[in-house]
Amino acid sequence: MLIDILIPALIISLVLFLWIAYTRFSGAEFVKMPREARKKMLRMLKLNKGDVFYDLGCGDGQLLMEASPKVRKAVGIEIDLIRFLIAKARTRKMKNVEVIFGDMRKRKLNGAGKVAVFLSKEANEKISGKIPEKALVASYKWPVSGLRLMKRDRKNRIYLLINNKAFKQQAP
Repeated sequence: MLIDILIPALIISLVLFLWIAYTRFSGAEFVKMPREARKKMLRMLKLNKGDVFYDLGCGDGQLLMEASPKVRKAVGIEIDLIRFLIAKARTRKMKNVEVIFGDMRKRKLNGAGKVAVFLSKEANEKISGKIPEKALVASYKWPVSGLRLMKRDRKNRIYLLINNKAFKQQAP
């Protein structure tokens, strides 16, 4: 009788542990960004109707939904199947939103002019080579190494950065 309860509980625990470990290993565990930080991030990016906006590690799609009315196209990339499905369902009626399942490090950011990231510090260190030249990046909590800092909001922990190849070549 007890074994009938223990085995399913152990299986569920193992699946949850592997899911959490996988998402952490791939870039970031699921932690919602505070509303004020999201709003400040989008204001700092100065989105406009001509922009192609990318949210790397888009989670449940909340930032895509908030950016969508302000941009030509909003694209989210998510590696976690559960979060991808949630983001896809939440944005299904938004014609200018695309949610892609996959690893952002293996995707081209076609036409990206504005990029948002909320990843782990380690993941941020690995993505600078993916950011198109002259693209603006708003990063929550951690800067993206290799990009030039333009502005910082200490209260909301947001970094506004730019991919400027000339800057990279001059840096020691």
